Amino acid sequence: MKTLAYLLPLAVLTMPAVADARPRTTATRFFLTQDVQRGAIAPASLDGGLEAQIYRDAVSAELSRQGFAPGADTARYVYSIEYTRDIQPSAKRKPSFSIGLGGGGSGGGYYGGSSVGGGVGIGFGGGRSDAAVTRLSVQIRERGGSTVWEGRAETEDRPDVGQREVADRLAYALFRDFPGVNGRTITVK
Repeated sequence: MKTLAYLLPLAVLTMPAVADARPRTTATRFFLTQDVQRGAIAPASLDGGLEAQIYRDAVSAELSRQGFAPGADTARYVYSIEYTRDIQPSAKRKPSFSIGLGGGGSGGGYYGGSSVGGGVGIGFGGGRSDAAVTRLSVQIRERGGSTVWEGRAETEDRPDVGQREVADRLAYALFRDFPGVNGRTITVK
């Protein structure tokens, strides 16, 4: 029994550390009716250059997964996007990895006895770093008509993460379980 008490903390120390590095992404969606009919859809504008195209491609891919077909001049719906990506200095961040040890208990046995344990925490990571906060808004309108669905998503990541990866993550969060719950903010990892 005493051998187990010594081996357990050692086992915890030797376990591989697996940290979920994916950032948290939030999304909020709004719509007039739960039953948004699928149909042909086209971007309202192709302006904005290559950067805007990254976000349009991500949104278009998610719309296709939801049953909207790419269309041209005869599309039932048009969608518009807005996005921002800001680099913000962060305050000192919490450690991204930690190990904790502790224990205690009492036991019987031939001689009886008890033990008292304590805890040790070791933090790794942390420090100061900048963060990229990216926001994506999408609005779906009937061609020449009113807005039927809109949503906005936000994520925070390192500035060196590629915009294509961030755009895909934001679009996925926006269209997850489409059309979503009206007015509810969800968090996606």
